[in-house]
Amino acid sequence: GVPLMLDTPAKGTLLSLTTVLGVCAALGTWWDRCSPVEAGAVDEDAVVEPETVTLFGGPLWLRPMLALASLAAGAILLGGRVLDQLGSGLEQRLALWRTSWSIFASSPIVGTGLETYPAHFTAHRPLSHAVQHEYVLADSPHSVLLGLLSGGGLLLAITFLATMTVIVWAGLRAIRHGDGSERSLYVAVLASWVAYHVQSSVSMDMPGLIFSQWILGGVLLVGGTTGKTQQLTLPWSLSRVGSGSVRSHKPRQRTLGALLAVVVAFALLVDPLSAPLRADLAAYSAQEALDRTDFQTAGEDLLLAIDLQPRNGMYAEGMAIVYENSGLSALALEERLRSAHLRPGNPYSALIAAQSAVDMGRFGDGEYWLERSVSTEPNGAEVLAWAAELAALTGAVDRAAELLDAFELLKSSNLGAWGRARNAYAVMGDDVRVERASRCSAYGQV
Repeated sequence: GVPLMLDTPAKGTLLSLTTVLGVCAALGTWWDRCSPVEAGAVDEDAVVEPETVTLFGGPLWLRPMLALASLAAGAILLGGRVLDQLGSGLEQRLALWRTSWSIFASSPIVGTGLETYPAHFTAHRPLSHAVQHEYVLADSPHSVLLGLLSGGGLLLAITFLATMTVIVWAGLRAIRHGDGSERSLYVAVLASWVAYHVQSSVSMDMPGLIFSQWILGGVLLVGGTTGKTQQLTLPWSLSRVGSGSVRSHKPRQRTLGALLAVVVAFALLVDPLSAPLRADLAAYSAQEALDRTDFQTAGEDLLLAIDLQPRNGMYAEGMAIVYENSGLSALALEERLRSAHLRPGNPYSALIAAQSAVDMGRFGDGEYWLERSVSTEPNGAEVLAWAAELAALTGAVDRAAELLDAFELLKSSNLGAWGRARNAYAVMGDDVRVERASRCSAYGQV
């Protein structure tokens, strides 16, 4: 209810609500412990005949009437806000889902590979999204199932659905065979598990939520097993020692051995597991040094980040900036080429690499990355105009004309893109279109 009634709730409000809910839960637990109910105990005075059942002193038909009244009040008070939230949330999600479906259609059996959605997004997104939201690059379809379809194809999606079906079957079985509070528990767990999958259909994977839903699924699987399961006692458990006897040192030694193995494993894994975090910290320090124009410190920090995470294209781009400001143009170009390789779905990274290659006279590399950017983003005004400018500079006039024709068809309102188109027309010697593109690139022109 909080996000439906408040845009930006204050920390004090959230803390107060959390405190109230926590106190209520604690009081409920305390009351249950102080007032235990023995199994099979029935208070004869509390038995009520079915025909006299009432709600709040009124007749039984009052229940549905109160429910309908509550729904109507909620629709009147919060309906508009709910619709606004749905509209804003679905504004771009529909385009993301269509893109995911297009990626899936290109490789329906095994998909394009897990976590490759950003590498194919701009090539498959709808034309309307490319024109209206040119610079919006998505790394997820914001739908777990569609992400599985586009990344792993039918092979992964069918396997996932089969696993979910087994969990649902186990949950319903646990509810059917449970009684009393046990049944209520499994109903709550199943409802929470279903709630996760409802939100996952319109959202992206979040580690905490993923972990929670697998734990909930495991609870349902355990509850759906028939009969009582045999208790498993681990070899190093002290409970294996018979009661009343002197405890053997062997179980304790096994426990210490297991603990030692865990410590050794942690010591061996802590360095690679913490590498992404340490790389991010080093890159942040490098950004602060760049803000101070301290290129020596920035370069040292970025080299550390690259050593920890060599496949991060953003670190390579940062290193290119350091080299360029240090007068090392050749090294800057190599880092920009590496950044473009590591960011295959980013057309602007490819164009930056192409621009750097053309500036250094390496027209072969410039042409390659120019074409890569266009194939990655075939409907982007900035990409087409920039690529046309580079093609004209390298002497590929015919290719520049093709790209400019495709750019003109978009009827884009991107003033910067029209400025690049003007530069391309100027290199090609088309004075009439130079004048027209100049007018289109001016603020306030239609």
